[in-house]
Amino acid sequence: MQRNKNNFDFIRFVAATMVILGHSYHLLLLSSQEPVSQLTGTMYSGSLGVYIFFVISGYLVTQSLERTSPRYHHYLWNRSLRIFPALVVVVVLSAFVLGPLLTDLSLAEYFHSGTTSAYLQTAALYVHYYLPGVFSTNPYPGAVNGSLWSIPIEFLMYLMLLGLGLLGVIKRRTIVSLMWLLTTATAILFPSCLTWSVPYVGDGVTITTLAIFFLSGMLFYLYRDTIPLDSRILIFLCVVWILSFRTVYCMYVSYVFIPYAVTWFAFGRISITHNFGRYGDFSYGMYLYAFPVQQTLIHFGLSSQVLLFFATFSITLPIAVLSWHSVESRALRLKRHQVFAGT
Repeated sequence: MQRNKNNFDFIRFVAATMVILGHSYHLLLLSSQEPVSQLTGTMYSGSLGVYIFFVISGYLVTQSLERTSPRYHHYLWNRSLRIFPALVVVVVLSAFVLGPLLTDLSLAEYFHSGTTSAYLQTAALYVHYYLPGVFSTNPYPGAVNGSLWSIPIEFLMYLMLLGLGLLGVIKRRTIVSLMWLLTTATAILFPSCLTWSVPYVGDGVTITTLAIFFLSGMLFYLYRDTIPLDSRILIFLCVVWILSFRTVYCMYVSYVFIPYAVTWFAFGRISITHNFGRYGDFSYGMYLYAFPVQQTLIHFGLSSQVLLFFATFSITLPIAVLSWHSVESRALRLKRHQVFAGT
């Protein structure tokens, strides 16, 4: 079945909102009260949002690679245009606007601190979370933008996909299926093998978990003409997922249910949201700016997780709209190939 119209823009928007919701509890040290955490016992809304992002990314970026093949330098250029311009802007604004305004140090101490200069390396995916004297008295102290942890892993997935393209195996669905099976089996059966880490990227468990969801998105793209998107399958998987809540099996079921649910909703019959992204894709901007907005609100005394969520959403969405129209969409115009709107 050929799949043209989709709801990916809407789903990404929902995923970004879920991250805001999760952090509204987490940053007030109320993670145990977070709704998804209470339901599942294994994840919270923020991590669920990130899993959804990686499924969508695996699907759309595989499409991007296929459409730019064999001009893989175009693929890497396109992916860089999507990641770096907005990231550079949020890092610069954090270091040179937010930090100086909120630091409890003098401006001379702030700008001469090695921590400030180190923070700028975040724009090159060497993620640093702290600026001197900023948010030091918050319940979750010091972290300026904790959401940025996933971006180096995202870019690592892009490079992995590029490697598969260069090896000429990206269209060999069996190989990608084996990669998913081996990665998932390792996470489930041999977690002790995941004690490694990649500096400035993440630990083995986190990278492997997100790789599973990214590979799932890849598989749903590669098998897009053969995998049935049936509401009966969705309901069955949803029931199994719910039954697995608060057990060790919840995450295992999530490896299958979340990718299937994302793809079903993306290409299902819910046509009302097909044109959701006509005015832009604001999910990346929401993801980049929400965390520092939340920490700032907490810094000025906001201590209700519900009010924090609604206030953050209300402030972050206009910033994300501005980011899209003034930075992200302008950068995407530099693509040699317009691969997929909003990807």
